[in-house]
Amino acid sequence: MERIIPVTDTGFIVALLNRTDRRHHDVTPLYQKFDTILFPQTTLVEVAYLIGRTGRIERVWQFLRGLSASRFHVIALIEFEQKSIDGCERVTRLAQLTAA
Repeated sequence: MERIIPVTDTGFIVALLNRTDRRHHDVTPLYQKFDTILFPQTTLVEVAYLIGRTGRIERVWQFLRGLSASRFHVIALIEFEQKSIDGCERVTRLAQLTAA
């Protein structure tokens, strides 16, 4: 059986952290369902901003300190972005060869 590792986005995390969010009860069981949830570094910046904007800086620090004990695994996007760029360049070259 294939193991599924989901990737999170900003809305999911904000709803999970905010019990008054209308989606909180939808995302909580999903968070509990998976042992690991990939958390792109770009999302980390967005979440920290939104927590700090609607809450206090202490809440941001609390969230950041708790990351290592959570199910979230922060990932860098550089290697994934490079693969996408390489793929786009190959497609562009193929299209140029086909058009010639």
